[in-house]
Amino acid sequence: MSMTDYIDKRYDETFASVYEELLDMAAQDPEQAEKHIRKRLKSLYIRQGNDWTGSYWKCRSGCFYCGL
Repeated sequence: MSMTDYIDKRYDETFASVYEELLDMAAQDPEQAEKHIRKRLKSLYIRQGNDWTGSYWKCRSGCFYCGL
């Protein structure tokens, strides 16, 4: 397995895990869900190392997102 394949596999596994966690969070506390989801995504984004410029990043599909 190449390093790129490994990174893509880990990304997909992590994405699925976080998605399930955030869905559960939204179901349990809909009023606070948006705030907590934004914080969680920002934390993961920074931990992945994509916040070095502090502004924009490009996802694998080519869309641009503003840093949270």
